[in-house]
Amino acid sequence: MQRPEVQAAMRSKLKYESAAEAAQRTKLDKLERKQRRYEIMNELMKCATNVKHLISPMFRYKITQQYLWKVLCEARKEGLLFCDKLRQPQVYHRLQAIKAEITAGPYGVAGWQAEEEVEEDLMDKMVVEADCIPGGIDGEAPDRKQVLDRREIQGVLDFGQRIKSEGNEAFMNENWEGALTRYCQGDEMLKNFAAEPHLEKENKELKTMHRQCLNNKANAALMTDQWQTALRAADSALKLKMDDEKALFRKAQALEGLGRTEEALEVLNEVEEIAGDMDEEFKEQILDDVRERKEELKAIERKAAKDFNSMFKAMGDKQVFGSGRFLADGTSPPPALTGAEERKLKRIKEQEEYRTAKAKYELEQRRKDDPELAADIFRDVGFVLIPGAVSDQHCSELLAACQSEEAEILHRDPAGVGNRGHGRYSLGEAQGTGHLLHRAEWASLVDLEKVTPVLQRIFGKSGYVCAGAGGDFVLPNTYEYQPLHVDLDFPGCQQQSASPVVTLNVPLLPLTWENGPTRLIPGTHLPASWQPPPPALEPEAWKLFTFCPIAAGTAILRDNRAWHGGTPNLSQTSRFLPNVEFAAAWWCVGSTDELWRNPWKLAPRCMPRGIYERLSPFAKHVCRLVVTDDPSLKYGVREGKPIIDQPKEPEMPTPNRPPFGYRSADRTRTLTKAQAEQLLEVSAWKFWRANERLSLKWALLVS
Repeated sequence: MQRPEVQAAMRSKLKYESAAEAAQRTKLDKLERKQRRYEIMNELMKCATNVKHLISPMFRYKITQQYLWKVLCEARKEGLLFCDKLRQPQVYHRLQAIKAEITAGPYGVAGWQAEEEVEEDLMDKMVVEADCIPGGIDGEAPDRKQVLDRREIQGVLDFGQRIKSEGNEAFMNENWEGALTRYCQGDEMLKNFAAEPHLEKENKELKTMHRQCLNNKANAALMTDQWQTALRAADSALKLKMDDEKALFRKAQALEGLGRTEEALEVLNEVEEIAGDMDEEFKEQILDDVRERKEELKAIERKAAKDFNSMFKAMGDKQVFGSGRFLADGTSPPPALTGAEERKLKRIKEQEEYRTAKAKYELEQRRKDDPELAADIFRDVGFVLIPGAVSDQHCSELLAACQSEEAEILHRDPAGVGNRGHGRYSLGEAQGTGHLLHRAEWASLVDLEKVTPVLQRIFGKSGYVCAGAGGDFVLPNTYEYQPLHVDLDFPGCQQQSASPVVTLNVPLLPLTWENGPTRLIPGTHLPASWQPPPPALEPEAWKLFTFCPIAAGTAILRDNRAWHGGTPNLSQTSRFLPNVEFAAAWWCVGSTDELWRNPWKLAPRCMPRGIYERLSPFAKHVCRLVVTDDPSLKYGVREGKPIIDQPKEPEMPTPNRPPFGYRSADRTRTLTKAQAEQLLEVSAWKFWRANERLSLKWALLVS
């Protein structure tokens, strides 16, 4: 600690930590102020318009927001409404003083009291409210009204009552135009005002008066044959009260005047339904009026039909249309086509038939090439998903087998330490042979109807063999991410364009974000000079590149060179992912009897002859190098040492072959943060490109 460079480093660290703490405090302060602004805005919306008009120009300033928050807290403490608190003289005068300080030019507010960025939607709402413009700014708020206090709204009610009385007087004197003018004035005034929300009685009176004025306006418009005006007034009244029988009746009359008799009958039916719930006195009167209007409408329809028949009969007698003008169904025959038009129509029809046949043929060809499409996607991004590869019955059998292996492993490791990290277990590494090929459930995954064609196209003409079987499971409530790693890291494997080893995983239960799905970074199976980054340098976005959500029984084919890792299992059940590994024939050297896995070799011969004989002919061909007749081979979970023991590195088997775990010179560089961000961009592009190419829904990628 006495060395100068150490002391300088410590000072830099302390300076960085203090700066980080200050940045975090600033961020939290901004979030708190934002929340306070929204609370203040919600309360301001209930205030009178003059208050909004005073506050809106200075709402962006911190001094205004701080004072309003103080007033809001005091109002809540005293049990007052915010609008009543703002109406107190000392508060209102203080707001005026703040406005004067803000508008004082270069000598106004500064520093922490200065203007800050406020959400645009918040300011737009505030400005529209405060401008007191009916309809808002450029139609942004068509239902916006001026909010008035008790004294102001009483003046509006008195004026509205006077206009209504004058209109009624003109209507009784049969001065229809004068009455309509008065009712229109009342409508234009009343629709622009509202009382403060806590003035429920005044708001109710205002709404009732407006509805009555609209009904009278519709009635006066009907008397002057202004059907559209009457229809609009009736619709506006129905917006205020949906079951207003007067408004509905006026609407029916307006529709009748416009000749829309069918719509008028429907509206009259609504009036009948509403009248059924009224007192007998009003019910009979309304039903009588409805029946009278219906009879008139039916009489109009009968008369119109008779007039049309007479008109067309007279026109037919005079041969106005000529012979052959109408077909038997009453429609006109199409006009005769010229020779050029017939040839053009025939050409269009042939082109349409050709396109339909071509699309059908291309669809059939693409269906035949589905396995090739999946193989192309695998080569691009390092994995591909094949839905429906394993049946539900097959998944149930595999799940029971995995649960039995889990019980045996946890019996030897009750603390849940794991052999792949805390709470994570490799089913293969826990076995005495290193693999699970001695169980029929795993052997049944070697030859699947939907998977085998894809594997044949991935490995090509050289073919492939079974290199082992196992998988992993994660205990519930496992909260750690598994670091990114590769399952094949032998020198030379990354320089191969074709995949040396491919793993088939099958989820036995639906994979979701919470039960520990595997994550894989697309494109990392291709030649590169980077190691998987440690968790500290891993971009957060890579943790979202997970295989979810996918259904149980979906086949996951992944290149063993691709970077992948486990995610937390937040569910209450274990997540099982059994697998089978396949290796290209040109990559395999032989087999080994060691308990660890040599990436360039096959598994030891550990598949019993009885299991082998029950396989399909193709599966026998794939498993020909792992079958054994040795009766002394011990199967099951390893005995004699703990499950969590990790194998040691083997000695070099030959002078020219390096031991397992060797890293070539071009694979030792550490991935920097900038390189990780660059690789993230490339991986995301490959992920998008693979999704774009999947148009057949046969092989699919899930982000």
